[in-house]
Amino acid sequence: ALSAQPYSAAFSSTHSARRNRFMKRVLLFVAAVFASLLCSAQVQTINWSYKVTMTGEGTARVIFTGRIQEGFHTYSITADNSRTEIMEVKTRGCSLSGALREEGNFTEESGKLVCYDEIRLMQDIRLSGKSAEYSGCIASFVCAGQMCKPESWNFNVKIEEAATSKPAKKSSLRLWK
Repeated sequence: ALSAQPYSAAFSSTHSARRNRFMKRVLLFVAAVFASLLCSAQVQTINWSYKVTMTGEGTARVIFTGRIQEGFHTYSITADNSRTEIMEVKTRGCSLSGALREEGNFTEESGKLVCYDEIRLMQDIRLSGKSAEYSGCIASFVCAGQMCKPESWNFNVKIEEAATSKPAKKSSLRLWK
């Protein structure tokens, strides 16, 4: 006949420690998956596009249009605000002509110019050949009330001598620190 062995306290503590380690690993895995989903679920609040217009012999204008989601706002590119800018600019076959300009329906709030619906950034380009490339990153702060987050949009504009308006490629969102 088989005799029942008494429940061992040592077995219980070993089993409990293994179970705790396993649960910690599961919880860390779930937290990592959840964090990656949150990061990938970042919604772009400014939807950027661009168009190229030839303005004369060997000159073009690139117009970036940012449509801002309802409930959000962004800031002007003026020196006092300096919240929206084009960074990491690279050119090939062209050079920038003049300063970056903006248009939009701006209002002053707490001494800063803000835009709630659509912002346009314009850059004139001087071509040095039949085709050119202008690339960079539009960096901005987008806010809903007092809650702000940095947002950026990478662009690569190809300019042909006979340029016409081109829709933007699907934008890639990149948060920067």
